[in-house]
Amino acid sequence: MKKREQYLDTLRSVACIFVVLTHSTLPLNTSDTSYTHAFISFICSPSSELFLAVSGALLLPVCRPAKEFLKKRFMRVFPPLLFWSCTIVIYRYFRNFVSLDETCISLICIPFKPVLSVYWFFYVISGLYIFAPIISKWLLNSTRNEMRLFLFLWIITLALASVSILLDNKLVPVNGSYYFILNSFGGFLGFMILGSLLRNHTSGRTVKHNIVIPLVILFSLFIVAVIGYKTRILTAGFFIENLSLPTALMVYAVFMLFKDIRFDNKIIIRIITEIATCSYGIYLIHILVNRNIVRNLLGYIGVTDYHAIITSSLSLILSLGISYGIIKLIKLLPYSKYIVG
Repeated sequence: MKKREQYLDTLRSVACIFVVLTHSTLPLNTSDTSYTHAFISFICSPSSELFLAVSGALLLPVCRPAKEFLKKRFMRVFPPLLFWSCTIVIYRYFRNFVSLDETCISLICIPFKPVLSVYWFFYVISGLYIFAPIISKWLLNSTRNEMRLFLFLWIITLALASVSILLDNKLVPVNGSYYFILNSFGGFLGFMILGSLLRNHTSGRTVKHNIVIPLVILFSLFIVAVIGYKTRILTAGFFIENLSLPTALMVYAVFMLFKDIRFDNKIIIRIITEIATCSYGIYLIHILVNRNIVRNLLGYIGVTDYHAIITSSLSLILSLGISYGIIKLIKLLPYSKYIVG
């Protein structure tokens, strides 16, 4: 693995906060909060994909033997995923949410099917880990223009997906088609290759490329979102779809904005490092913390009817803080890496 850099820890921390914030919004109570929810969905849309880009920047190209790489990666991902998946399934059974038969089936299907929808990310990145040593041989022998050609074709597939959403899936099915020739091209792998390209081939960029262009991209997407929502031409799905052009553009913009940012304050550096180090565990448990602790706590103190900005902010702070605290406590235990990564 390549040496860790501060900006990659910062990006990982930002992605972690985005993921938690995505699931921190409470159900709508008043009509005036719908725009706040839409805005939160917009700014958090590149969350998981930003994680993939950071993973690509850190891991690609793989320069160690495939067996060694895969063993290390899967030992980091699967034991914690298995532990929390089993915990959730058993918890549901003892709370009488599911029958014994359903519990047994869920336990058997854990290697193939996530027990929580938010766990999809771990299955996707596990598949990408398998392909990483293979694609690395191409990355090591390809030119920057060849990588750009790959990303250009990948962008085409994302653009077609976005057009399909805009046209209510009348162009190509967003969830896949056996017949579209570029359907299997790139996918989530594109985000990892994008991250590798941005780290290894953009060191000599200027203020124009690192600040101006990313800010223009983000501002343009925001304007499109506002106009689209106001005119009801666009829905939130246009921006939050994982494999879509807006998501890829936001990942690129956020990555480039943070690439040259360095913090000198020791407290800020410590916070960033702590969140980045615990990000995998936080991703695993934040949804459980939010649904079973934070929402009940917010209801107990009577703030669930407040404006979405207030409730979402409180939910984010509590979910992130409690999740981090739990992860730090678990890390004190022996073999904790098999529980929280």
